[in-house]
Amino acid sequence: MKLTGINPLSYKAFTNPIKSNIKSFKGTEDKSDEKDSFGSEKSYKKAIKEKRSNGSLLRELSHEYGISLNQVSRIALEEQAKELLKDGELPKEYYTKAQKLREATGLPEEYTERLLHLVVSDHPLFVKDTEKIKQNINDCAKKFGVSKIDFAKTGLNYTSVFIEKPETLENNVENSAKLLGISKEEFIKAAMLYPALFCSAPETLNEKITEMASCLDIPKEAMLKTALRVPSIFVRKTESIKENIENSAKLLGVSKDAIIKAALKNAGMLTVPAETKKANIDRNTLILGLAPKKVAAISLANPAMFYITEETLRNNIEKNSEILGITQEAFIKAAAKTPNLFSLTSETINQKVEENAKILGLKKEDYIKIALKNGRLFLYNAETLKNNVEKSAEEFSMSEEAFIKAASKHPNLLLQSTETLSRNLEGTAQLVGISKQELLKTAIIAPTLFVMSPETINQNVEDSSELLGLDKNEYVRMALKAPNLFYQLPEVLNANVEGAADLICASKEEMIEKLKISPSLMVYKPESVYERVLIQDYYKQLKGVSTDRLIDSVNNYTTYSTDYLYGMILKYLIGSSNGKLLPAGNPKNVVTKYIKEAPEKNYVFKIPSHEVTGGLVKYSQQLSQDVLGRQAFEFIYE
Repeated sequence: MKLTGINPLSYKAFTNPIKSNIKSFKGTEDKSDEKDSFGSEKSYKKAIKEKRSNGSLLRELSHEYGISLNQVSRIALEEQAKELLKDGELPKEYYTKAQKLREATGLPEEYTERLLHLVVSDHPLFVKDTEKIKQNINDCAKKFGVSKIDFAKTGLNYTSVFIEKPETLENNVENSAKLLGISKEEFIKAAMLYPALFCSAPETLNEKITEMASCLDIPKEAMLKTALRVPSIFVRKTESIKENIENSAKLLGVSKDAIIKAALKNAGMLTVPAETKKANIDRNTLILGLAPKKVAAISLANPAMFYITEETLRNNIEKNSEILGITQEAFIKAAAKTPNLFSLTSETINQKVEENAKILGLKKEDYIKIALKNGRLFLYNAETLKNNVEKSAEEFSMSEEAFIKAASKHPNLLLQSTETLSRNLEGTAQLVGISKQELLKTAIIAPTLFVMSPETINQNVEDSSELLGLDKNEYVRMALKAPNLFYQLPEVLNANVEGAADLICASKEEMIEKLKISPSLMVYKPESVYERVLIQDYYKQLKGVSTDRLIDSVNNYTTYSTDYLYGMILKYLIGSSNGKLLPAGNPKNVVTKYIKEAPEKNYVFKIPSHEVTGGLVKYSQQLSQDVLGRQAFEFIYE
């Protein structure tokens, strides 16, 4: 009978020789167990040909030679087809069987071709009563809580589930689940992905997981969880898995533990060959423009990077950068901290951004700015985000807008549960000896206090107090004015204070007394404090205020930027030259407004030379150039 109704391409599958050379399988599925000791092409094909009529023996060969069942079946199909096909015809009973099987399984018409392949290559399936197969499918679907169609599709990958008694399969499922310590539903879900599990002896599966867990030195529960995600691991050789891990660690220049840790996130790490992993690292290094070690770390954090194609990776970077309105370099920088972003499509990220921005009442571009500080916000569920904001705002007696504003400085506030934030705040307040409400006022300004460990903050406070010779309560009061003092390293703060004191020729104790008024200066670098003090000292000199020592010029203005301080001097000089003070306000804004009113006017200032006059002249000339497009200020040194 002619193969009527069969796709012509499938007919070629019967008549065209299938290359059985082992090399032809390089780069195909299930490569992790490949070895050089498969034997010659002739013996390889001969072994399959001898056992082609028995599906279970073909599966044994799959394990024996370390290649997939599909590959073995293709070779077996070729050998059978050579004998069965004559003059382009296939014996009627095969096609009839395929048609009956399709009707029995309830599969669509397009599956006839696949079923024909199976009945030709799987003798037990060919001789099994079709009605019995139908009954088996119906019974199994009912027993396992899946649809008949889904179970039938599963059987296409492992025909023994069509043939074995449903009671036997059910018994395997129940005993396997019991031995492994999981629910029937969990085991069935894995078996639907890898149907050989339905027919595997429960004791064998349990022993395999126990053996692998021991070999990898991880808990059995962790090994089981990994295998359930990639069920083919249940039938992998433990030595093969171990060898793959060792080779991967060596090629990637990381520890075996790092590979195992990544595999617990993505079980495919245990099956993808080490050489493939290394090749992908090398390729991605060129694409991302990052160091190989950094790319390896990114890939271990997001193992999908070991499988993603070059085209997909490049496309994701390009499209995601475009969607977010940032450069590709900026996207790579953000994704390097949250590696899952590399494998997300632009559609997914854009949808998340739009949903989350809307639910927080933010503009899309504003949400993107926040999310770039913590890439997890590109992955976060909108409803969870909304719930966190609502509950936290209520807990801390804030408006949602105020909480979101605080979170824009420290995005972790959006990701942490309200209970965690509240517990942190309460714990910190208790340890440092103040009320939760008092600390809350500071935390709103410095959101890090919401997410930092109370024990760490308290240790910082105690160590800093001791190094600076301050009472703990006194230090806490200073930190409430300058929240950075709660979480800056004590050694750094102490070095800053001592360094600044040395530069301005004061004792450490004198410096600390001044810092009690302006505690935020403790986090400034000594050179920065010194420069600001010099500018203030010069300002006093211009005003005719006598100061014996630089320490006398340390005050609240020392925390202002050098530009602000230079602006104060320029504002004073302009006012003095006109015989009247300029109005109060931001010096730069006041000066800008004033010189704009008389754009042609020039100003000549006679000033004493000082260490900071160069900076003053530079600031003044730049301001004049920016506002008037010319130089309006001239300085003459007395």
